[in-house]
Amino acid sequence: MKNNFFSFMKHKLTLLLTILLIVFICYHPSLKNQFTNWDDNVHLTHLLSVRSLSFANLKNIFTESVFEVYIPLTTLSFAVEYYFFKLDPFIYHLDNVLLHLGVCGFVFWFALLLGLPSLGAFFAALLFGLHPMHVESVAWVTERKDVLYSFFFMAAVCFYWKYLISQKKIYYYLTIPLGILSMFAKPMALSL
Repeated sequence: MKNNFFSFMKHKLTLLLTILLIVFICYHPSLKNQFTNWDDNVHLTHLLSVRSLSFANLKNIFTESVFEVYIPLTTLSFAVEYYFFKLDPFIYHLDNVLLHLGVCGFVFWFALLLGLPSLGAFFAALLFGLHPMHVESVAWVTERKDVLYSFFFMAAVCFYWKYLISQKKIYYYLTIPLGILSMFAKPMALSL
């Protein structure tokens, strides 16, 4: 019985899906949240640039900062959501949770690339996904910039590591647009 359990747990896809399910269950309550009056009004509910995908608004998104921070990709993601769903907080929270799940997937992949055994990668990604430090980034709509930048940042790190291992230039070339997207989501990605 124990051998069957461990062979089941060693299967990478099963491990990844288990991580995603556990993390989703933990963040599921945030899907019921509304917008806050802290920064959601500045970044979304009162920001006119997200009200349509017009050329003028797209120009504003990519040429102006929001609350003194240049985050055009994050603002564009809000504009796309607004275009399809208006101000339905469920969608904005769902997208934050889905982006966080994507980051967890990249953490799992990166741990495997580093040579951790499957169970080690599982626990590393699970710890990352459930760590209380991420709650604010996932549960607060305005902090989309954190999960969006982390998604592209970790993708870039994974593909760069793949390049170092394989020396296949396609992996290196993938890191460039991923790094740029990460920087457009949040300037902290300049550390990449």
